[in-house]
Amino acid sequence: MEKDFIALDVKTANPSLDSICQIGIVKFVDGQIVDSWNLIIDPEDWFDPFNVSLHGITEEMVSGKPKYPEIYNRLKEIVNGMVVVHHTAFDKIALSKINEKYSLDPLPVNAWLNTARIVRRTWEQFKDSGYGLVPVSEFLNIKLKHHDALNDAIATGQILLHAIEKTQIDVLNWLIRVNQPITVRERDYAGYKNDIKKEGNPDGDLYGEVAVFTGSFSLPKKDLSIIASQAGCAVDTSFTSKTTILVVGIQNEAALKGAKKSSKHIAAEKRIANGESVRILSEKDFREMCQSNRDI
Repeated sequence: MEKDFIALDVKTANPSLDSICQIGIVKFVDGQIVDSWNLIIDPEDWFDPFNVSLHGITEEMVSGKPKYPEIYNRLKEIVNGMVVVHHTAFDKIALSKINEKYSLDPLPVNAWLNTARIVRRTWEQFKDSGYGLVPVSEFLNIKLKHHDALNDAIATGQILLHAIEKTQIDVLNWLIRVNQPITVRERDYAGYKNDIKKEGNPDGDLYGEVAVFTGSFSLPKKDLSIIASQAGCAVDTSFTSKTTILVVGIQNEAALKGAKKSSKHIAAEKRIANGESVRILSEKDFREMCQSNRDI
């Protein structure tokens, strides 16, 4: 049974996905860890205090550290020809964006494998929600120092091994299974073009994610919701426990009533601080993520 793969996780300096400041990588051979890398890099970008509060990496800590182009060849050697597993789509997309940022070729991986999609197809209680790294690790009794890229990468690999043991589906066959719907769901197209709330396309790469918008955007929210839905992402109008992505646009200062962030933004930050699987994205990053079904 095939159990050779690379597990990977990244951390960013700020909400921009190309501001990677840490990459954690773990190599598994026959289900055992044989090597690991903890790469701290200078993102050549600003550090958001909120991000720093999560992962503890500061601008001072990356001073003198290599920039991404300096570790690129090493990274290529590590992942070359391997199946690379990651929990949710964001690590894959962040690496895609940083490669674009520096005009570098895509990483030469064999395939990318999203363990969040694996979890949702392995354990019934995680089918629709609660499949973030923290709750799944707790369920499987995996020790996790969350928001550290290396530790998160180890946990990601261990989640895959648990799923393999439970389902007897190995790495190569999971590459097929994750692209199949959990259950067949018919989308309700009544009012589809005019309503903001949407079901996600089961065949989309972001199927299982739930997005909410806050602020004003370059496109009407109903158009953004269609883009999201086609990529697999459900869209809601209220920020709830099921929300996994908050897309932040330009805020109306009058509506904020003196606050620096919207109530949805503040709620998202609280859930992230509690270890929940929520991402805060700009409109640009979100649209690129929805349109990015290509391999990195």
